[in-house]
Parts: sequence; C-alpha cells; structure tokens
Amino acid sequence: MAAHLRAAGVPVRIFGEAMGSWRHAIATGMFLKSTPDATDLSAPEPGGLLADVRKVHGESELTPIPCDVFVR
Repeated sequence: MAAHLRAAGVPVRIFGEAMGSWRHAIATGMFLKSTPDATDLSAPEPGGLLADVRKVHGESELTPIPCDVFVR
C-alpha cells in the first residue's frame, strides 16, 4: 500500500520493519505454499514481480519458493 501511495505522491510513514515478520518469524529452510503466479505482491510500476526480481539476480524460477528468496 505504501508503495502505491508514494507513487501517487502521497506522503506516508511506515511503522515497523517492512517484511519484518517474514524476516524474523519464519523458520530457516521454509517454503511458500503458493505457486510463483500466486506469490507476486502488487507494485505501482512494472518490474516488481517476483519473476522480474529473480531475473535481475540471474536466478531461475523455483517451485516451491524458499521464504528467504521471497523476503529478499
């Protein structure tokens, strides 16, 4: 939500760490239950899909998706 508001020029303040619960509460080695197509977060501009980010890092698509990859 914050990314969409900022893209629209609305000042926002985020309390807490973005993805904090994912970073600190998920056990090491866990995987997402969802498929790659069902994992994307909404982004205000192109290039924010999980597949786009993986491509930038030169990584292939994984199924299942490791939680640490999703958080990064």
